[in-house]
Amino acid sequence: MKKVTQSAIIHEVSKKVGIQASVVHEIFSTFIDVTQETLKEDDTKVFLKGIGTLENISTSERVARDLYTGKSIKVNASRKIRFKQSTVLKKYFKEKSDEEHPTGAKS
Repeated sequence: MKKVTQSAIIHEVSKKVGIQASVVHEIFSTFIDVTQETLKEDDTKVFLKGIGTLENISTSERVARDLYTGKSIKVNASRKIRFKQSTVLKKYFKEKSDEEHPTGAKS
């Protein structure tokens, strides 16, 4: 799996837009800060057009089972960030998948 770093994204955006990487870095860092601050609020969603939605959700306390011992354990309530991809992104990857596997057979 290829991993793309934040620095690589900043460099690529800098080249495509034609502005200094330091300016793109400042914009990117501010975007991340604002997104994190927004998601600190309960029941908040951040919509990123063409990418998806980040949602702050609360999970309730529940009972789970330890797979090794079979005993019941208590899982505390917590807050999580859920990501749901946009239909545009979903469609893009479906089209790419169909191009790679035109008969529908996956390798």
